[in-house]
Amino acid sequence: MNDIPRPEYVSIEVILFINDYEQLRSILESDGFMVTVASKMDELFDLVSKKFYIAIVADLNHPDRAAGFRVMSGVKRLSPLSHLYMVGSDVDPEEVAASYRIGIRDFYLMRDNWAQALAKRIVEDAREVTHKDLMEKTLLELWELQVQSVNRLFDLHKKLVQADMNRQYRGGEIPEEELPPARVLVVASDGDVVTALKELMPQEKGWILEILPTGGEGLDVGSSREFDGYVVQENLPDLMGTMVLSSIRPSARNPGVLVKTSDTGIRATNMAGEEISLQDFRRILLSIRKKRWEEHMDKMFDDTFRSSHLDLLGKFKNIMSRMGKLGLLGRGQHANG
Repeated sequence: MNDIPRPEYVSIEVILFINDYEQLRSILESDGFMVTVASKMDELFDLVSKKFYIAIVADLNHPDRAAGFRVMSGVKRLSPLSHLYMVGSDVDPEEVAASYRIGIRDFYLMRDNWAQALAKRIVEDAREVTHKDLMEKTLLELWELQVQSVNRLFDLHKKLVQADMNRQYRGGEIPEEELPPARVLVVASDGDVVTALKELMPQEKGWILEILPTGGEGLDVGSSREFDGYVVQENLPDLMGTMVLSSIRPSARNPGVLVKTSDTGIRATNMAGEEISLQDFRRILLSIRKKRWEEHMDKMFDDTFRSSHLDLLGKFKNIMSRMGKLGLLGRGQHANG
């Protein structure tokens, strides 16, 4: 029993609530345990409420007849994970059975080598808890290693796909026509505005302009469908452009500008009333297209990774499910795959 190093125990502290404790205490201390002897029930409860003890031993008839039932019931409420053992010298079978019903691990009659037998059992139970703890720790370490491996495999897959794309585009910008298209609602009756926008955002480059000449039409379409951007002429034949644009309610995700023609050309203002060139507005919409392309590529990385490693990910998911059922997860172990 001395071959188990003391540091391996989850706890090395034991409480004895028995009269004849000297022999048991001596054996337990020689096995590396720290033994505390409690003489009163209140003292026992106070000790157990303040610290975890791996084992608690009580005498069925201490301090009075059948008091052990009250003692162990109270201790179990205070420390449900402690190992409870009952001893006794003048007991009947029904009392022994009742002891097991309240949750003790074992009952020892105080005869012959009872102290040696109980000490051996306490050591074995301490070892069992230690091994379970080490097993859980090892399983978690293996799981974390598995998560890291899947994440690294995903990162490698992503880098390989990106490298292939860099070769395809020779490390340059993605051609504008290959980006996701942008749908822009143009509410304008001025031919110069329409012509300028068609030249600035040509269809062959992925710009889809829906051009409406009146504010009423713009309100109907803009309120019922979502666009990537909005361009509204300030002076429309039927409505004020400011009212149309504010009713459509552009946002940072779907920006809008108000335009008008002047002697110096076409002027535009954003929703904050700040002057902005149509070229700058186009750059804003282009950045939105690029962001959507990046989101599309992230999904593509994920989809191709899953399809390439379907068997691995299936096994990984099954292991994750079993680990969860065992209560070993819930600490943030996740994988990209």
